[in-house]
Amino acid sequence: MNPFDQAWNLLKMPKPDFPYAYDPDQFSITHDYIDYDPMQEEYMTGNDEVKILQVAAHQGMKGLKGEDNVEPMKYAHSSFYVDGDKLIPRTAFTHPSFRRWGLATDMYDHAEKVTGLPVIDETPIQSEDARKFWVNRRNQQ
Repeated sequence: MNPFDQAWNLLKMPKPDFPYAYDPDQFSITHDYIDYDPMQEEYMTGNDEVKILQVAAHQGMKGLKGEDNVEPMKYAHSSFYVDGDKLIPRTAFTHPSFRRWGLATDMYDHAEKVTGLPVIDETPIQSEDARKFWVNRRNQQ
């Protein structure tokens, strides 16, 4: 089999049922807060109570770092400025193999659920994927 045929066969292989590349019971979306340091952030605000919420979609949380020293597989992560009555996107990344499968939407929904605040599209510089994301998100609301 020549290299082209090998590559073609790989492309035709079915993808794993998302998001469960492994045990579906171990897929989760988690969050935590980190401190806002105005000296290291681009987002400037007069609010001294700003926090940063980090959200991650990952696989595998049991038996990690201690039993088998395995890191969870991270499908995607994002972070938000929690500023007053809104969440402002700070970062967002989805692994290329899992893009366009609703992970960013799930993470944004998770952030809104845990804070009770809406995510506001106030980011002036966005990738083409981010612009498509916001068009889809507005159409769903």
